[in-house]
Amino acid sequence: MITTPDSSALPKVGVVIVNFNNYGDTIRYVGSCLIDQEMIDLSVVIVDNCSDNDSFARIGEAFINENRVFLIRNEQNTGYSGGNNTGIRYLETLGCDYIVISNNDVYFSDNLFIKKLIDEYEKLRDAAFIAPVMDKDGKPSGEHSAWKIPGRLKEIISSEYILNFTGRLCLKKFSYDLSGLNGQLIRVDCLAGSFFMGRTSEFRTAGYLDENVFLYYEETILGQKIAEQHKSNYVVTYLHYDHFQDRSVMTRYNRISKLRILFNSRLYYWKTYRRSGIIFLSILRILYFINLAETCIFRFRKVFIQER
Repeated sequence: MITTPDSSALPKVGVVIVNFNNYGDTIRYVGSCLIDQEMIDLSVVIVDNCSDNDSFARIGEAFINENRVFLIRNEQNTGYSGGNNTGIRYLETLGCDYIVISNNDVYFSDNLFIKKLIDEYEKLRDAAFIAPVMDKDGKPSGEHSAWKIPGRLKEIISSEYILNFTGRLCLKKFSYDLSGLNGQLIRVDCLAGSFFMGRTSEFRTAGYLDENVFLYYEETILGQKIAEQHKSNYVVTYLHYDHFQDRSVMTRYNRISKLRILFNSRLYYWKTYRRSGIIFLSILRILYFINLAETCIFRFRKVFIQER
C-alpha cells in the first residue's frame, strides 16, 4: 500500500515570485515546476508588482482552485527588493521554515528539486543561503550563478563598454568556475537572485532585501551583509535550473533606463556599504556618462543603418 507523507512532518517551504506584466511565465512556472514538488509542505506567494496589464486577474483565474497559491497585489511597483520583501513577510505569517526567492522565468523538471536543496542546506553549519547552478542557453554559467564581492577595479572596468571589452580577463577573476566539481558544494560570496533559498530566520537576520535599490545590486548587497555576519553562501553544483533572463525587465525598461537604474544602485552600494569617498564615486559618475553617450551613439547608428 502506498502511503502519503504526513504534511506536518514535511519541511514547510514558501516560494516568493514577483510578477510584473509577465503572467504567462508566472502561470507556466508555478503550474509546471512548483505545484508538483514532492516531500515538502509548499506555499507559493505571487506578488504582482503593480502590473499595468491584466496580470493580477489572469493569475487569480489560473490558481483560483489551488489553496497553496496566494496572490498579493502591490499598489505600486516596489522593484525586486520591495516585491520580494512583501512575499517574505507574508510567508513568515504562514510559519514557513524555509523561503525560496525565485524569478518566474526559470525552469527545472525534478520534482524533488527543492527537497534536495534543503537536504544539502541542512548539512552546512555556516550557511546563510544556498542556490543551484544557473544554466543559460543550456550550459552552466558560473558567471551568472554566483560572484565575488566586487573590488574597485572590477567596478571601474564593468562601468564602460571599452573597458569592459578589454578587461574581460580581469572580470573573470570575480566569478567562480563551477565546471568539473563533480557535484560538490562551493562556498561563494553572492548568489544570483533568480533562485536561492534560506531559512526564514536568515532573511530576518539579514534585514531582508534592501529596498533602497529598485533593480540590480540586491544580490551583491545581500552577499555583503552575509560576509559581515561571518556566514557563507553556497552553490550546489549538481542541481541546475534554466534561466530565460530579463523577460520581465524587458517589458518596460529600455537600455538607457536600465543603465540609469544600474548606476543608481551601484552608487548606492559603494556609498552605503563600502563607505567609498568622493573620488571613487566621481569616477563612477564619469564612467556612467561615458557609457550613456556610447549607448546613445550605438542606438543612433543602428537606427541610421536600418533606415538606409
